[in-house]
Amino acid sequence: MLELVMVVSAQRGLGLGTELVRRLLVLADAACKPVLTTARPIGASSPATLERLERYYSRFGFSVVERGVSSTRMRRTAGPGPLLNPGDR
Repeated sequence: MLELVMVVSAQRGLGLGTELVRRLLVLADAACKPVLTTARPIGASSPATLERLERYYSRFGFSVVERGVSSTRMRRTAGPGPLLNPGDR
């Protein structure tokens, strides 16, 4: 389970979170394990913020399992899936 990935605001937009997620997924793929996450914005939640988080995780092959008012449960099946190359954000 992908429990928490958070990057301090001053470091956002540099690809650090993307690299952390990518590395975790490499390990999960090697072990043929699915990955579950709850996409939850920091601070106030809005439909637009949740949609942005869903798009972010869908780039890694996650799909929506359940949508809530302030969070979205997502799952990525076991095995190889899309992984972003370093530098892709």
